[in-house]
Amino acid sequence: MISPRTAERSWTTAELPAVDEVLGGLVDPTALRRTGALTGDDLLWGWPFGCVSGPPAVSSAPAGGAGPAHPRAVLEGSLRRALAAGPVVMTFSGGRDSSALLALAMHVARRERLPEPVALTYRYPAADSAAQESQWQDLVAEHVGLTTWERRLVDDELDLIGPLGGTLLGLAAHPVFPCPLAAEAHTCVRARGGTLVTGEIGDWAFAPRRMTVLRTMARGRGWRRARTRRYLLEVAGPRALRRRVAVRELDELPWLRPAAVAARRRQVAAAALPPLRWDRDLLTLERQRFYVLGRRSLHAVAAAFGAARLDPFAEPEFLRALAAWGGARGITGRNPAMRALFADVLPAPLLARTTKASFNGSRFSRWSRAFAETWDGRGVDPELVDVAALRAAWSAPSPHAGSFSLLQQAWLASR
Repeated sequence: MISPRTAERSWTTAELPAVDEVLGGLVDPTALRRTGALTGDDLLWGWPFGCVSGPPAVSSAPAGGAGPAHPRAVLEGSLRRALAAGPVVMTFSGGRDSSALLALAMHVARRERLPEPVALTYRYPAADSAAQESQWQDLVAEHVGLTTWERRLVDDELDLIGPLGGTLLGLAAHPVFPCPLAAEAHTCVRARGGTLVTGEIGDWAFAPRRMTVLRTMARGRGWRRARTRRYLLEVAGPRALRRRVAVRELDELPWLRPAAVAARRRQVAAAALPPLRWDRDLLTLERQRFYVLGRRSLHAVAAAFGAARLDPFAEPEFLRALAAWGGARGITGRNPAMRALFADVLPAPLLARTTKASFNGSRFSRWSRAFAETWDGRGVDPELVDVAALRAAWSAPSPHAGSFSLLQQAWLASR
């Protein structure tokens, strides 16, 4: 429940724009062709594996010989510049990353006497229980004194190949990573003429790394957690064991034929271990293909709708600062890092949150399901993909996100 004190604040609500209204804000359709495309083996599991060639552009060495800035100062600086430049729209799901940036932006705006940002939240049908975060959203909104909050109720409007998603996918002309073009478009058209700020890459920036897991194990903690043990094997085990762990994970992708599983095994075998030092491991991010393709896509969609985009946790300056702050041994975990950086602006329960929402249901809704029911297998390689198994995966109550790129590929091939 929203407290009476919070309800008295001036919040705005808005209906979700119609498809024609969103497409009418498309100022540069050709920009969608510049989105990052998944091809080849990546399509089979919906993720760009590995690194791009060449040295990383992110360096831990500070420019001009100056000492490294504190990561909190870097975040405040990037938000201050965005707020001063013009209107700012911030995605606000209620998760830790978006909540931290919104709270920090409100703090900076009031301190610097700058216009406060607009918080943009999507809320989902009650049946989509995995996407429900209203309790966390209300908690943060009350804590920071949110004044401008657009909460938009959505049903199937964000479907991957629905009327909007399909139109945008057709303009891109290739499976896009990340997939949800309709969701990005609705957000970007709201930020047209200003800056869209999101919490993208926060999960990765604060995630456990090889050193984090090894330190946890050295202290005698974490052995009972299957997830921690598996991660240790993934990042620190011998190559043969790492291959075995990776192939076991492919059990969640039953549409892959043996040839596709073998291709994944070869990818894992060829991959080098991440650096042992926490800071150096973090700074490999800019070479990761998921980062490169994801950034390309998200900035291209924003440009297509005439918006600037800022992902503070993904910016090289922040990554350098975070690496210097954590050093060789690194942060001991996400919760301690969140408390150290944001305890003064966020409510304590959110800082300790361990749950995470999933939005797959709204991305794979009635339009995608209708296509899956009549799909004839066109667009996939039957030597790599079991068509019947893929169709069955799409019929599951919550389809695996790893199949979404194949859905886009199949839909494009059927047109």
